Amino acid sequence: MWPGHHIHDLLHGGAPVARANLLPVPPEIHETINTVYPQCYAGDVRWRTIGPDRPYSD
Repeated sequence: MWPGHHIHDLLHGGAPVARANLLPVPPEIHETINTVYPQCYAGDVRWRTIGPDRPYSD
């Protein structure tokens, strides 16, 4: 079993236990995501560029 990462983050209204909001990823990838993800909340410009609405859920 792999850890789950929220597709739509909780701080911006993502449902915490909705199956459609969880993306299972290998532990080493989950660790990487958790390392860089705070940049989203910090307003890092790389997280504000134009892209697909739901890149992980399509």
